[in-house]
Amino acid sequence: MTNEAVSTAASGAHGDLRDSHSLLPSVIPPVAESLRYNGRNFAQWGQLVELTLIGRELNDHLSAEMDPSNPSYKSWKRDDAIVHVLLLSSMTKDQLPRMAFLKTAKQIWEYVEKNALKKSNLWRTYELVIRAWNLRQGDRSVTDYVNELQTIWLELDHYRPIRNPDEWEYTLRDRMFKFLMGLNPEYESVRSQILNREKIPDLEQAIYLILEEEGRLQVVSSTLKEEASLGMIAKVKNQRTGEADLQSADKVTGQDAHETYQNRKSQGSRDNKSSIVCHYCKRRGHTKDKCWDLYGRPPRAQAHSAHTGVSDPEEAEPVEQGNVKCMGKSNTEEVIHLREELEKLKALLSSSAMTSTLTRPGKEPEDFTL
Repeated sequence: MTNEAVSTAASGAHGDLRDSHSLLPSVIPPVAESLRYNGRNFAQWGQLVELTLIGRELNDHLSAEMDPSNPSYKSWKRDDAIVHVLLLSSMTKDQLPRMAFLKTAKQIWEYVEKNALKKSNLWRTYELVIRAWNLRQGDRSVTDYVNELQTIWLELDHYRPIRNPDEWEYTLRDRMFKFLMGLNPEYESVRSQILNREKIPDLEQAIYLILEEEGRLQVVSSTLKEEASLGMIAKVKNQRTGEADLQSADKVTGQDAHETYQNRKSQGSRDNKSSIVCHYCKRRGHTKDKCWDLYGRPPRAQAHSAHTGVSDPEEAEPVEQGNVKCMGKSNTEEVIHLREELEKLKALLSSSAMTSTLTRPGKEPEDFTL
C-alpha cells in the first residue's frame, strides 16, 4: 500500500466506506483532533482504540492474525480491514507515511506500541509522577481535582503496570495520601479524621468523605452569603435612617446654637452697657454724649416711654460718688419735669418784663431772676 493509498483510506474512513452496507459505520466513530495519535499520546489513543474495538468484538485483531487457508479468512480479512482503517483514521497526517507498508491491524498496533514505549516510556513516567505529586486542588472543585489525578494515574498504570496485589495495595495507599495532601485547607478537619482512624480508609472511601464535606461547605457558604446579603441590606437601611436622624439632629442643634448665640450676644450687650457710666448724671448704661438729662430725650425714647411707662430702656442704677448717691430713674422724671416747668416760668417772666419796659420809658426793668 502506497502513501497515497494510506492517506486515501484514512481520509475516506468517514466518507465512501460509511455509505456501504458493511459494519464500518458502527465501528469507526469520529475522532477528535486532540485524541488522534501524534507520536506522544499513545496511552490515551491506545485506550480509545481498545475500548472502541472491544465494544464491537474486534479487539482480537490487535493481537492475532488468521491463516489465509482458514475457511473464515475472508470474513476475518474484511473485519481486519475495518480495524486497519480505524487505526489510520485516528492518527495525525504526519504519522500516516510510516504505516504505508504495514498490511494488517496487528502490525500497525505493534509498530506504534513498540516505538511509543521505546521513545517515551521512562521520561513520560517521570513526567507523570512529578505532575501528580505537585498537583493541588487550587480553584478546582474536588470532583475536577480527582478526575485530573485519576487521568494521570491511568496513564501511569499503562506505562508501569502493577501485577502484584501487595504492590497494588501500597500504590493505592500512596495515592490516597497524595489526594489528601493536595486538598485545600478548608478540608483539614476531615483530612485529620481520616488519618486518625484506627483503620485508614481506602482511596475511594477517602474521596467519598471529602465529597460529602464539599457538599456541606457549599451549603454553609450559601447560607453565609445569604445572611451577609441580608445583613448588608439591614446595614444600608440603618445607615439611611441614621443619616436622616443626624440631619434632623443637626437642624435642631443648629437652631439651638443660633438661639444660644443670640442670647449670649444680648447678654454681652447688657453686660457691656452695665459697665459704662455717664459722667454727667452718674448712671450706668450710657455715656455723657447720649445723656438724656443733658440733651433731652429723643423722639423714639419718648414714644417708648409713653408706651411702657419707662423713661430709659436700660435699667439705670444709681452710682455712688463719695458720700453722694445719685437718684435713680424713678426721681429723674420728676426733676426733668420741674426743670421744664421752671424754664417755662422764666420765659414767661422775661416776656412780662420786656412789656413793662416798653410802656414806661426811662425806668430800669426789675430783675426777676430766681
